[in-house]
Amino acid sequence: MNKKLVFLLLNICFVQLGFAQTDSIFIRFSLDEKSQIVHVTQKLIYRNTSNQNITEFGFNAWANAYSGRLTSLNERKLENRNKNLYFADKSEKGGIRNLSISIENTACSFNEKEREFIELSLPKPIFPNQTQLFELTYDVKLPKDFITKLGYSNNGYLLQYFFLQPTLFADGKPVFEHFLDENNITTNPTYYEIEFVNNSSYTIESNLQKQENKLYGTTIEPPIIEIATKTYEITQVQQTKVVYSDAFSEEQKPYVAKSLERQLTFLTHYFDQFPAKIFIHSKLQKAQNFVGIESIKVLPNWQIELFTQEEQVDIQLFQYVATEMMNQYFETDKNKNHWIINGLATYLQIEYLQQYYPNHKLIGNLGEKIHIGKVKPLNWFFLSDVKLIDRYKLFYVYILRQNYDQAITTDYLEFSNINQSIISYFKSGIIFHYVDEYVGQDDFRPLLKQYLTENRLKRIDYESFTSFFCKNSTKDLCSFQSLISSESKVNFGIKAFQTEKDSIQLKIKNDYKTPIPFKVVAMKKDSVVAEKWFQTREKFTWINFPKGDYDKFVVNPNYLYPEYNDRDNYLNTKGLFKNGKKLQLKLYADMENPEYNQVFFSPKFKWNDYDKLIIGMKFNNNSPLMREFRYSIVPSYSTGTNSLTGQASFKYLITPEKGIFRNINLAAGISNYHYDKELTYEKYGLSASFNFHKQPRSEIGRAVSISYDYVNKEISPTLLPELFDFNRYNLLELGYYYSDTKLIHEKSGLVHYQYSDAFQKVYAEGFYRYEYAKNKKLSTRLFAGIFLHNNIENTNYFDFGISRITDYAFNYNMLGRSAKEGLLYQEYTQAEGGMKSFYDVNSVNQWLVSLNTEMHLWKMFDIYAGTTLYKNKSIQPEFLYETGVRLRVIPDFVEFYFPVQTSNGFEIGKDDYLKRIRFTFSMDIHKVVSVLKRGWF
Repeated sequence: MNKKLVFLLLNICFVQLGFAQTDSIFIRFSLDEKSQIVHVTQKLIYRNTSNQNITEFGFNAWANAYSGRLTSLNERKLENRNKNLYFADKSEKGGIRNLSISIENTACSFNEKEREFIELSLPKPIFPNQTQLFELTYDVKLPKDFITKLGYSNNGYLLQYFFLQPTLFADGKPVFEHFLDENNITTNPTYYEIEFVNNSSYTIESNLQKQENKLYGTTIEPPIIEIATKTYEITQVQQTKVVYSDAFSEEQKPYVAKSLERQLTFLTHYFDQFPAKIFIHSKLQKAQNFVGIESIKVLPNWQIELFTQEEQVDIQLFQYVATEMMNQYFETDKNKNHWIINGLATYLQIEYLQQYYPNHKLIGNLGEKIHIGKVKPLNWFFLSDVKLIDRYKLFYVYILRQNYDQAITTDYLEFSNINQSIISYFKSGIIFHYVDEYVGQDDFRPLLKQYLTENRLKRIDYESFTSFFCKNSTKDLCSFQSLISSESKVNFGIKAFQTEKDSIQLKIKNDYKTPIPFKVVAMKKDSVVAEKWFQTREKFTWINFPKGDYDKFVVNPNYLYPEYNDRDNYLNTKGLFKNGKKLQLKLYADMENPEYNQVFFSPKFKWNDYDKLIIGMKFNNNSPLMREFRYSIVPSYSTGTNSLTGQASFKYLITPEKGIFRNINLAAGISNYHYDKELTYEKYGLSASFNFHKQPRSEIGRAVSISYDYVNKEISPTLLPELFDFNRYNLLELGYYYSDTKLIHEKSGLVHYQYSDAFQKVYAEGFYRYEYAKNKKLSTRLFAGIFLHNNIENTNYFDFGISRITDYAFNYNMLGRSAKEGLLYQEYTQAEGGMKSFYDVNSVNQWLVSLNTEMHLWKMFDIYAGTTLYKNKSIQPEFLYETGVRLRVIPDFVEFYFPVQTSNGFEIGKDDYLKRIRFTFSMDIHKVVSVLKRGWF
């Protein structure tokens, strides 16, 4: 036995005395900066802590997750709208190479399984409580850091999950986990000793303890190691060392020590022991960025400071500290029990904000910073009164009202992207805060501290966690489990009150019969003068409240738990608005204030060639948070005709708790504008759309719709009298929609049936877009339409359009819908035939099939091609084709089409070529929002 092995075994014995239940990993590695390869010598002392013999062993080779397109990591990244690994060059990918494993100086054969897993049979079993030494050598090709923020960059190296890790075991068999960069990895607490042997100018840092280029310590998850040339700041407070480099600016660094001192003092209410070291690295900064407190950069030399530099440091640093505290405190299945760690970290943030920033606003000092003379317009908005601590509630209500809520106990990997934050962190943290308020801070804090102390560095699960609080709390906490394990909504309301001899009776409505405690407070001149907790499983309950001189009652004050609708939480007991709420008019949309019936109004401007500039005033109740009932009324003035125009819409949203539909939208509307010179149209419509539930992480959406429109048009008296029959018409339409917005292969389709007194038609459209190279796409659109019957003889107004549509249903916002010549005649709308060039025939009254294709050419330029086969009555089918170039100024919104070769011949050689160029101009904000939401919901 050589000296190195003797030293190793002595070291192992020492380690095992201190950490009897941990594995030990000893790593010595060097770095080839030219090839980005790490050469590793590794020794693992594995302890079998189970009661079963282990005959098969496994290692997680997570570096292989970076090896290419056929990995689970790449699939996950594509779901998250990240295509960096998919299009990465060979030099930017990663993986394990030249692996050898030996046991007791004997080489072992092994199998690579699903790329990321190394499986081997042991020459002899590892018995319970027995240890086994493994010796490994291998190379790690590091990936470019743009994939997961781990790997190599121009600034150095950030390493985690690249060294081989033993798997967890169940029933004596290895349990493999894919690396998805989703905080899903579960490992045993392990003691590490890591030595970096390069003789270079690099500095090494880690969440482990450090002595020169050596790292050591015990962690629950694989250590994170940074190798760079930068200088690290070290702040020592009590027994905890905080190490960071670029987390804070030079202006902010003086505040770190002061903030850390206050934060650790605050955390002594919850923890009896702090980690020896907290390492704030770039990946932690990105994952735990406290959004909304940064200064806003308006111009290069002008920025608006929402919060002071000291406040920014304190709030952001606490999020880092609280998160790292929880991540280092105990072991759990991070996929199933994510909410315990993430929720407690968020709960600590809420409590910290409540103690030190109770009156700080969500928009910080922005209301005071923006002013015109002495006028501060932002302070007119309720948004300027919303507190910073309400951010958690607002984000949760946003997804709740759109019926995207998921149960907290949903596996982390099954959450939609947005719910990984909003449910796992925010919703869970809100529930812990709610429990704290119900039990009482003086009782809940010691109870939580007891649990954390007893379970430090131990493995915990849902059952042990919830049962501890149910059994040991002074109040019944078991009812809160319904908030954790289900998607049940919460909505309380005060419906009425009546005064009795010695009490006040309040009628409480519990819309969803959620069996959780709720708080009611009585107020006098905006001050709480009495409060009481209640609980009910009934939909309607009368409760007794102590009699007193009150002017207002509030249920669930300060949004203790975010409700689906908090506009019914207030009841006035005196004055003009007794049993009701005051009316409030607000300029521009604002955050909803539940104490008022708000009406927002704002100027509205539109333009078309007939009305010219349309000046209107929009009255609505729409706020950033979706509401069940929404209305929009826009009376307007047409400067081109000196007449009144306008539109109005009324919508009602139904979000079923159960069933096949995510939501049902009912709508009614009316509009009145000009569609031609001095000619108006009126449109009255009713519609219902049914959006199906989808898997939270799926990009596939489905919907069905039914609509009825009545159109009344003015007809020019110069037209033939028989055409007057078409100035009024009804349209009944049924539709089915399908969309699959995957990043590389995007697909969508629709099928519509349209019925009118004079015709029936069916049409379908399919769209496919393929990104064949990074930011280079090929798209294909197929349209097919047929008249089932068509009794119209005197007009082509209802025909299919080949290159220009009439839009008889007035569904498109066209600038010059009736133009016969000029610039606006060249406006292009991708609908029906979708051809870009003009042809002698543009209307089709029997059937039409059209295929449009576009492909990237160079920078902002694409090439396009199109073919159309169509048939009109009494005429043989005809065929058209076209090719040309598209200029994407703002893709999908502002584009130009330059025809080259078409059925008309060589277009560029035509004398009137400028008149043949088409353009698209669309600034639909809803379309922009829809694109931005992809991958999050």
